[in-house]
Amino acid sequence: MTATKTSPRYIRARWVLPVDSAPIEDGCLVLEGDRIAAVMPAAQCKGASFIDFGNAVITPGFFNLHTHLDYSALRHFDTQSQFFVWIDKLISLSWQWEPAQWRRSALHGARELALTGTTFVADASYSGAAAYGIAEAGIRGVVGLELFGVVEAKAEAAWQLWLDKYEKFMDSADDTLNNAITEGRVKITVAPHTPYTVCPALIGKANQWARANHLPVLIHIAESDMECQWIAKSFPPLDNFLSKATGESVETVAALDWRGHGRTPVEHLVHHGLLDSNILAAHTVKLTGRDIELLSQSGVGTAHCPRSNSRLRNGIAPFSKLKAAGVNVGFGTDSAASTDDLDVLAEARFAWNLHRAVDPDFACGPEEALYHLTLGAARAVGVADELGSLTDGKFADFCVFSLEFLPDLAQTRPHESLLYGGAVPTDVFVGGGPVVVDRKLSTVRG
Repeated sequence: MTATKTSPRYIRARWVLPVDSAPIEDGCLVLEGDRIAAVMPAAQCKGASFIDFGNAVITPGFFNLHTHLDYSALRHFDTQSQFFVWIDKLISLSWQWEPAQWRRSALHGARELALTGTTFVADASYSGAAAYGIAEAGIRGVVGLELFGVVEAKAEAAWQLWLDKYEKFMDSADDTLNNAITEGRVKITVAPHTPYTVCPALIGKANQWARANHLPVLIHIAESDMECQWIAKSFPPLDNFLSKATGESVETVAALDWRGHGRTPVEHLVHHGLLDSNILAAHTVKLTGRDIELLSQSGVGTAHCPRSNSRLRNGIAPFSKLKAAGVNVGFGTDSAASTDDLDVLAEARFAWNLHRAVDPDFACGPEEALYHLTLGAARAVGVADELGSLTDGKFADFCVFSLEFLPDLAQTRPHESLLYGGAVPTDVFVGGGPVVVDRKLSTVRG
């Protein structure tokens, strides 16, 4: 939703955390239309009539860099199985859903995102329903329509099928989604699923199309040991899974000659010229030191999803090493089917506790967590010129967190009160317009 008022509005709170500059106690955002005109101490706003949130913290809107909103209705459907057993169950439960079921499921997830402070989401969508959920919830996002196909000789046909799906999807969009696309609030791109479910030739076609259309490419990379084993050499259970998922025979899958050359998934993509700054990679758990160098050199952004990685027993991504190498990293929750909830602040809290538990030298503080929830994530997905910090000229996407129920000392430590709990999200704005007001959604249709 875009605000239409042109006269300045003055938004005041006890704390304003711009992220790209120092915190401001008794701070003020000055909004003009859908943009931030200024960020300053409230005392400098002489004669202003404030919208005053009182004892609260204002932050940039959060980014959730990896979701599958399509599967939100399957929350807690299986919290025990290992990765590929879990995927098989997920597909079995959802593959016959009608469009209305996908829409309801995605909207449920998008509402949760808004209520917990996410204003921008990167979503990989099998059905495309995620785009409707994002549009109806009033937040921003990029939605990748998923792409599959393992046989190089069929890459052109598979790509044409995806283009046909894309055109049909765009042509059938309703007014709410069309308006969000026209405003630039929702963008539709391509999401080649993984390096093991999409052959190099097909990923190449996706990359070329996305770059020509100035869009990111969304892909899972190096999520599991099974993926790494199959790409490098072989892993027969994955042959069986891919046969079922793609319709190709087990013999065809086992004979694919574009893998089995001893490479990691990252090295595989680099070998085929498929890794560049246009890519947002989810998970990146199973990385070698050389992989991290290659990700850094290519400019790939990454989505750190520690709770999903933990639940599905895939391990812990090398966050500190990625950060030290200069890779842009944000947080992602993955789907509601594979994690506790879609609260990306809770994801950051879990990450910080996890990394300190396994690495006593982990030194990142709550200020850095907020950076990776906001500006760092915006850089990872290529939108930092417009979003991710409370900066003059950027879109007025921000969240308000109440400090009312915290003791006095905690109220003087806003970053800690956000990351470690106690600050309560009450209001969310996108483009200067209210999406959540006093903990209630204000824009959802239906």
